[in-house]
Amino acid sequence: MKSLHSHEIQSSTMMRQDSESRSPASENVSPMVESSLGPAVISPTLSSSPSPSYHSFSMLDMELLHYYTMYGASDFIDFASAQELYRTTVVELAFKFPFLMHEILALAALQLSQTRPLKAAYYHEASTTHLITALQHFQSAISSVDAGNCHACFAFTTLMFTFAWTSQDSNLPNHLFFGPDCSDDESIFPHSQWVRLFQGSNLVLKDAWEDLSRGPFKVLFDPWAGFSEDCSILPLDPIDDLHLTSLSSAWSSTSSCDIPLEQRQALDRALHILKRIFGLLRAPNAPSPLSVVMSWLSAISDEVEAMMGRKVKEALLLVAYYCVCIHRVSHLSFMSGKGKNLLKTTLDVLGPGCEQWTQWPIEVVLGREWRGGKTMSVDFISGAS
Repeated sequence: MKSLHSHEIQSSTMMRQDSESRSPASENVSPMVESSLGPAVISPTLSSSPSPSYHSFSMLDMELLHYYTMYGASDFIDFASAQELYRTTVVELAFKFPFLMHEILALAALQLSQTRPLKAAYYHEASTTHLITALQHFQSAISSVDAGNCHACFAFTTLMFTFAWTSQDSNLPNHLFFGPDCSDDESIFPHSQWVRLFQGSNLVLKDAWEDLSRGPFKVLFDPWAGFSEDCSILPLDPIDDLHLTSLSSAWSSTSSCDIPLEQRQALDRALHILKRIFGLLRAPNAPSPLSVVMSWLSAISDEVEAMMGRKVKEALLLVAYYCVCIHRVSHLSFMSGKGKNLLKTTLDVLGPGCEQWTQWPIEVVLGREWRGGKTMSVDFISGAS
């Protein structure tokens, strides 16, 4: 697994304050302490193994934990049994595994920095402090995953991706699949791809599947029974089907695309999985919409992920179409604006010449009236409308 420590400590500096409220009830939560609150208390002796005695809580820590259990855990999950899991069982695990508790407190502080803009800097500092400590202590745990710590490690990786996603500023380029045009030495986003954080949870899943599938996280996996990757694609909306099917022409044998056959086949498989995601979003009794949308991140192959990281045009077109899925769950505060942000970033990277394929996601996600971005000419937009 990629070192989350090197990947995240530097990237945490990318967080920006966001004045838009993420939780309607958040302003009704009375802070336990006001201006007298000091910085979060961090114990220098925390261990990544279970410990019957936990470090002392500061008043701020208790405020953060209260917010997480009352509101924060509901912000990034869209079905009740999983919300209860993260509100209760995961917190119980966190009292045994300090690296998980620090990650919970880091996420809660990040959420509060966005819901309470007048104290954004205060919560942001607490979030960064807890995040760094969490990552430091997680390293030894992830190097030796076993039946005793696999649930805490899995919870940590899911919350880490949640943290990364939440911290993404909608006014800055999105780094879910690719990063800025500079070397790792120059970039404060080393290796740049947030998708690798999400896929990191799969490594924990793979190594400890037997224990995880029978444990408390079973509620996350049970809804997928009967919806295996081998099952046929469920019926799509006719318009969705038309555009998704036509996308393959961007790299077909009759196109001007010059990528190797193996990569074309990998793109075909990724498109097939994306069509399956669109079908599941319409299916009755399917897993929750957010679970469905996020599942594509773990389903795409390493080869396609690498193509996205290298900004291969044909792979970026897949990202543009994936933005439609993200946009369709934007009613969740966790996802609000993320589809638009990722699509704008993707269009800027693509540049001109892809209008044949980008017109549809632009209309769905940004609207026909959209005039922004380096890639779109006024003439094209006028023609699209």
